[in-house]
Amino acid sequence: MYICICNAITDKMINDHLETCGETTNHKNVYGACSEGSTYCCGKCKPEIKSMVDRHNNEITVSKISDNIKKIATKTKETV
Repeated sequence: MYICICNAITDKMINDHLETCGETTNHKNVYGACSEGSTYCCGKCKPEIKSMVDRHNNEITVSKISDNIKKIATKTKETV
């Protein structure tokens, strides 16, 4: 589905970029990467791109928290 009509950016393009990114990012970086350096034109796509980036960033944050909890649990078991 097209997210940005001005620069023909699809949800697949955004998701592919976020998957390869591997770290938290922001909507401006994602837009720039998917539009080959262009900036927002009309801006109607900005809320959806922000939402997609927020979901991506939240997944990374939850994953990091989960990994830290596992490390703490392992250390606790070792010291008991």
